[in-house]
Amino acid sequence: MLACLLLLSSCLQGVDELIKGLGSSNAELRNLSVEALASALDYPEPSEQIAGALHSLAVEDDESSLRAASLMALGSRGDGASVEALSGLISALPPSEASQAIAALGATPSGRARAWRDLRAILGEGAESVPLAALLEVGAVSLVEGGRSTWTPLELGPLVRLYSHPDPAVRRAVLVGINGAVEVLDGAGETRAIAFLEALEESGLHSLPLLSARVELGLFLGVTERLESDALRVADSLSESFDELSPVRALGYRGTACFIKGDYGEAARLFMEQRDLAVAISRRALVGDANLRMRGLAARLAANAEASVVLARLADGEAAESDAILSGLRRAHAAALNSHQLSIRSGAIYSGTLNHLFSSQATPWDALNRPAVLGGLTLRAAARLQRTFLSVFAAVAPEELPGISPMLNLTMTPISKDSGRLALIEAILDAKEERLRRRWAEAVRSARSRGLAGERDVELEAELESLQRESEALQEMRRLKGKELIYAVRPPSTVALSFAASLRGRGEVSEAKEMLEAFLGDLEKNGLLTRYLWAVEFAAQADTQLGSCLCDEDLPEEAERIFLRAVARLEDIEGLLLSRGVMPEGSPWIRNLHSAALISLAVNANVRLRDPARALEYFERAYELRQDEFATVLLACYRARSGEEVAAREALARVPPSPKLYYNLSCAHALLGDKARALSFLERELRVNHSTEGARERQRAWARDDPDLAALRSEPRFKLLTSN
Repeated sequence: MLACLLLLSSCLQGVDELIKGLGSSNAELRNLSVEALASALDYPEPSEQIAGALHSLAVEDDESSLRAASLMALGSRGDGASVEALSGLISALPPSEASQAIAALGATPSGRARAWRDLRAILGEGAESVPLAALLEVGAVSLVEGGRSTWTPLELGPLVRLYSHPDPAVRRAVLVGINGAVEVLDGAGETRAIAFLEALEESGLHSLPLLSARVELGLFLGVTERLESDALRVADSLSESFDELSPVRALGYRGTACFIKGDYGEAARLFMEQRDLAVAISRRALVGDANLRMRGLAARLAANAEASVVLARLADGEAAESDAILSGLRRAHAAALNSHQLSIRSGAIYSGTLNHLFSSQATPWDALNRPAVLGGLTLRAAARLQRTFLSVFAAVAPEELPGISPMLNLTMTPISKDSGRLALIEAILDAKEERLRRRWAEAVRSARSRGLAGERDVELEAELESLQRESEALQEMRRLKGKELIYAVRPPSTVALSFAASLRGRGEVSEAKEMLEAFLGDLEKNGLLTRYLWAVEFAAQADTQLGSCLCDEDLPEEAERIFLRAVARLEDIEGLLLSRGVMPEGSPWIRNLHSAALISLAVNANVRLRDPARALEYFERAYELRQDEFATVLLACYRARSGEEVAAREALARVPPSPKLYYNLSCAHALLGDKARALSFLERELRVNHSTEGARERQRAWARDDPDLAALRSEPRFKLLTSN
């Protein structure tokens, strides 16, 4: 109620009342005043006075949360006075709050540019007492904003200099900052990211991770001119990096480049060379966690190489039923199983599925997902090649690929009938037991030490109980055979879900539905839904996708039924986890899936069923699970569509504007009839978040057709903003 009264007061009396509110003795009123003043679109003037008041609050307020909110408000305003105030606070505040001030600068392009200027000035003065790592991560992005495509050694100097800084946190921040800049450029779908990395090297920053990143970007974008020489440099970096897997990766880069260019024979040869080198490393008689991790990664690269050989041969016209194709996929699967057991023995976190074969970058499968970069394949041919590959693999390892129909003319060779691969499944179980024994011994030693000291450790006792349950579960697995053992040790791949999503994205909705229904049928047929939580989670993901397909086909009632089935599955998982003592916040991935399913229900209700009240009900349930700023703006949109203006405005009052929110803020204000503010946010969206003309045009086209912006279409400013 106070929020609504404050909003009404500010509308009637203006910015002066809000500035006075910053000095109120009431902490809630101070906080609401900060939230209201966070938008320079709403309160552009008097900028110096607003910035000064927020600056004082950031330094003097007794509440740390209010000091932090004031810093973020200065950042989200982004005007000259606010940016200047934040810059001054960096050296005036304690290190932890100085880092918050730097993070606030990251909210706008002008703030990020100032962070970079401040970093250069600090380095020039030799004063490094401020949080350099935070300045690096925030400011580096400004180097690539505004459509820039060239960089001088002077501009890039801080990155080069600090890459050899004695503090490892600063060195890591250099790579984080560069990665952020590359992501901005890569998101635009252009080659400026490669040019940026080349400029860094020409300025003196020589780094194997950056060189590898440049090669992978080149493969992603189909830019192969310098790729061969760069890949050879990755291989030659062994003496510098002591990374024995660099030559293995380099062969993969070269093979993928040949695949992209349509030279499938040479690609197959390079991938076989990569496989042989990776297998040799994976078989070395080396112990110790670090060596086991390296061997596990080598086995994983061997699996990817075997799969890539098969794709190259299929692309070159080899028959899918040939012995070379079938034996190659059996070897790929065996290498993946070997990688799984080596990774467990080393203590590495490993998902234990075949998904890495379909998610690794700079591989032929990755290239087939982007047929625009391929020299010799059309979109249809690329999809057909992927289908063939999957259908042959499903004949070799059907237990690992639910939803994929095996090729009809092939003899099935399931894992459960293959003694060699079953032995590897047993080796994975052995590795789990070996790791459990080590963890148990460590926990017992700690417990004895605590006991001798007369101390009790409740968390340690809980860990011992958990380890005991794991031991009992492993003993139960030992009694399983064949297919049942495989599913107990190793969840299957979800490639059918990702492939169905790509089919739907290409408009092949009926084919996507068929694959999703087959995936659900395989989970049901094998009795997995009643035994494994991962199976219920996979089924919920499939249901959410299937509901979206039905929504595409304008079958909203059926779509709602399937979406609700997904929600019910996820609620069952949450209930079971809660019964085991796992609170909802302890399983964020389930909460996110639950929220996504409810949002899908809301979209279906709003767009297809034309029932805004039902849409709002679904969305508010989703909002209970995810209450970040993005979700809060969406909540305002749903409330506005339902005619709940006061509630929509109250939600908007809780969200300081930031670049990631500009477009949905434009939608919310358009729905509320605030045309001037909606147009201002749309202008910011196009100017700040879309640095290339191509990206801006895609967003303009979306805005022209967005029903949420219908109230703006007759406005001359809207026509100007969205015109070609």
